[in-house]
Amino acid sequence: IGWLMWKVPNGSRNVVRINLAKCFPEMDPVAREQLVGQALRDIGKSFVESACAWIWPAQESLGLIRQVEGMEVLQQALQSGKGVVLISSHLGNWEMLLQYVCSLCQPSILYRPPKLKAVDELLVRQRTQLGNELAPSTREGIVSLVKRVRSGGIAGIAADPEPSRTSGVFVPFFGVPAATLLAPSRMARALGMVVQPVVSEMLP
Repeated sequence: IGWLMWKVPNGSRNVVRINLAKCFPEMDPVAREQLVGQALRDIGKSFVESACAWIWPAQESLGLIRQVEGMEVLQQALQSGKGVVLISSHLGNWEMLLQYVCSLCQPSILYRPPKLKAVDELLVRQRTQLGNELAPSTREGIVSLVKRVRSGGIAGIAADPEPSRTSGVFVPFFGVPAATLLAPSRMARALGMVVQPVVSEMLP
């Protein structure tokens, strides 16, 4: 899938090329194009792995996790007695990361409901297999998430979706201004909560 995304003209390939050119303008063009191919192949792998997580029982996906780093940091955050917000992004297999985190605690995960009802129902069913909750990225969903954290609960937020002009700020990323979500920092200041980054990595 990723190889085809690299070789066949499409919007994703254009976006990757533009982003890498902005982040690594000094890189040799041939080497940068190889990086484009690697990035798109990794995206293809993520698509396939995420699709499996949408279909398989959670325990089957969890059985594929090979190693965990920094567990003591996560446990310290969870045992702090404060509300916790787990910050992640759409890198690696975020669906498997979600399932792993939900096997350790019961977070409320903020998500953007798909427009297709059938897809939304599938995602809700698969993402709540381990007893956690999902909060849609609506005003009501965000309010419920804030209430959960204020009462000492745990929430999960993907921090990389492009925010609106009123909910984000431009900050340098590889020297390029990038729209960045303000909600996690605002919640941390207002609620005195713990903000804990979590990430998944695809191993060879």
